[in-house]
Amino acid sequence: MANSVTSVTTHDLWPSQGMPCEVEGCKTPHFLKHDKYVKHWKKFHEKSITVYDCSMVGCTIQSTEKSRILKHQRICHKQLDRNNTLSSHVEPNMFYKATGNVTFRKFVRVNIAAREAARKARQQYVIDHPVNFHVQSNNSLTVSRGQYVDVDFNNNCAKVVTRW
Repeated sequence: MANSVTSVTTHDLWPSQGMPCEVEGCKTPHFLKHDKYVKHWKKFHEKSITVYDCSMVGCTIQSTEKSRILKHQRICHKQLDRNNTLSSHVEPNMFYKATGNVTFRKFVRVNIAAREAARKARQQYVIDHPVNFHVQSNNSLTVSRGQYVDVDFNNNCAKVVTRW
């Protein structure tokens, strides 16, 4: 129920139909969820990876995901490392595929209601705080960045307008 409410007020900038990896020559299926895309990117498109080691004495289990090592400790050793000091090291990624000019696609969530409220607040601020402008000696007007002057030559007046 909470998801239906948030989907009305927010908009995800990840395509709802999903998308494939944009790297040329990367043969992957569509990623409907961004987290699957992130795992794929880390596995195939980063030159080096962090490998975590189980810190229990005599255990040689390794993983690129910290959560998997913690789960391993909980299930196999029936305890977690009390000091929570997982050792790690960086290795070259053996699955690496060059990305060319493609960059990692971030997941952005836009709150539509908040964006609209901020736009209305900016408009109200402009109405409540008129901009003073000064005519200089060469008959030019000085205005702030992001504004322009709408000149009415018939009535010999000018109005400062803010760009949206």
